[in-house]
Amino acid sequence: MAGGQASFFEDLTVAFAENLNCLIGVRGSGKSTVVEALRYVFGYNRTLGELDKLRDTILDMQRINLADSIIRVAYRTKSGDEQILEATYDEKSEYVTKVYAVSGERIEVADVEASGNYPLRLFGWSEIESLGRSPSKQRDLLDRLIPELAPVLRERESLRAQLRANRGVVAKCVEEVKAAFEQRGREIERFNEYKAHFDKLNTPQVQGLFSDFDLAQDKGRVFAQLAKNADDLIDSLSDVSPGTLQSEVEVLLGKGSQQLRDWWHEEEFKRLGITEAESDVRKSVEQAIGRVRAFAALVAEHAAQVDSQLQLLQKGLRDAFAADDSAQRAADLRTNAEQRLRRASALRDQYTKKWNALLEALQERDTIARELVRVQNEIAGIRSKHNAHVEKTLNQFLPRSMRVSIQLKPGRDTEAFGKVLVAVHGAVNCYR
Repeated sequence: MAGGQASFFEDLTVAFAENLNCLIGVRGSGKSTVVEALRYVFGYNRTLGELDKLRDTILDMQRINLADSIIRVAYRTKSGDEQILEATYDEKSEYVTKVYAVSGERIEVADVEASGNYPLRLFGWSEIESLGRSPSKQRDLLDRLIPELAPVLRERESLRAQLRANRGVVAKCVEEVKAAFEQRGREIERFNEYKAHFDKLNTPQVQGLFSDFDLAQDKGRVFAQLAKNADDLIDSLSDVSPGTLQSEVEVLLGKGSQQLRDWWHEEEFKRLGITEAESDVRKSVEQAIGRVRAFAALVAEHAAQVDSQLQLLQKGLRDAFAADDSAQRAADLRTNAEQRLRRASALRDQYTKKWNALLEALQERDTIARELVRVQNEIAGIRSKHNAHVEKTLNQFLPRSMRVSIQLKPGRDTEAFGKVLVAVHGAVNCYR
């Protein structure tokens, strides 16, 4: 570790053995600072939330003691490669580590911890104290002794994240279903009533009178939907800005140096042919919009023809009912009933879409939950398979009087479940 005047250590080199290492020294000698430097360079700051109350204490210590410091760790991997992990402490960044070969060449490692090539089990004194009181932390420690578990545990965490995200989707779908149901004073509830009333009025004789008129109306609805689709497509194409190739570039240039701006405007802008590319994009978009507008105009012509046909049919129906008031009343009632039914049908269709979206979200949740159960069973199986080996590993350096044993009971950890129950029911910690 190399540091300036603000750092706890201006120059410190510590050698570690390949197995267990303990830092022992008087209060204030820097034991915890070394531990926190290692924590930072290995990227463990990102999991400080798992340490509960220790998080703020650890961050404060790093902020005070690691300021103005560069931390370098020489690490020999399992394959025998010697590499340097390097991080300049930055209190505003949880992870900044770079990896180099001994020769100085940069090695691309996206994440030191996630790569699995740099295993380290790190405990400050406060963590060791809390470890003795927390069965879940003890289990996590034992899991680290089983390399086979690491990818499965990451898969479980990924599934849990998916489950949390799905919860938000389900909640949103529920609200949309409620809103769709409440529209127009819950008129959707009257769909069956409206349908029965319309069917009663729509006798075979009435159907015969209105068949041509109904068909013309349906044609008009088809053309109306086509016109709406064309308008929506034109709107979406119009949103395609020809200048998107340079989006945010001018902002970056404005923040950069004059040398950067000169390079861009005098060299790279012309070499990339941005003006020509944007012109081609603009022409293509305008051509596409023109084609859709031509289609929309054709739809409008056909819709106008159907509308003229509807007016003629309406006049013919009025002429047919002119001398028969009872037939006119029946026709008017049938028309009103049809309008109510179509309105309720539209509400019902909208509700059905929202309901199906909710069912899909719930189905996705069920799939994630099943996968989570499968992964948890796989974790239990791996733990069971390695249980005896882990016991042997723990006991090989302990005297007989301090031997430990591990008893595996899958699915018996109810600590988190108990906390949820207390939060939900406002209960106290008692056997009930």
